[in-house]
Formats: sequence, C-alpha cells, structure tokens
Amino acid sequence: MKLNFIESDVKQIPVILEMMEDFNSIYGISFKKETREQNLIEFICKKSLGRLWTINLDKDSIGNVVLSFGFSFEFAGKEFRAQGIGTITMRFGEPGEKSFR
Repeated sequence: MKLNFIESDVKQIPVILEMMEDFNSIYGISFKKETREQNLIEFICKKSLGRLWTINLDKDSIGNVVLSFGFSFEFAGKEFRAQGIGTITMRFGEPGEKSFR
C-alpha cells in the first residue's frame, strides 16, 4: 500500500469532479458540473487562492485535500474573509463550548 499526496493540476480535474459529484450525491447537495469545473480551473491556476492535492492510494485517486485562502467551492468561489467567520468557527471548537454538551 502506497499513499501519495500529489499537488493537483488541470489534468486531474475530471477525477476531482467525479469525486465531488459522488460526495454531493451522498448528501443530496446540488452539483453543477460546469460551475465546479470553472471553480477548479481558477483555484488550481491561481496559487494565491490556495492549494489542492489529490490523495492517491497505489494508483487510485481516493480523495483530496484543500488548503483555501478564502476561496469557497460551496459558494461558487465567493470570498467570505474579514467578516469574523473564522474567529467564530474557532470558538465553536474550543473545549467547553456549549455545542458539544
């Protein structure tokens, strides 16, 4: 068993789209392939937006890791920075937070 993390480029987009579509169908989330494809092209080509790695087990692509600097695939690429959302989210995960009781 060999696990690799490969920084994605536009050649991996069809495989990534297939994984995204499968994930969305499991949870009943709408999936517009053309929109997601354009988002992936933009995200992969503009390093200032973040990075995407494909997780490969042996020769099979089994998932991906996204490090985003504000880009959102869920919200069609719209940026939600500088609104305090990250701060609120970090507090949500703190020990003793009411949501975990």
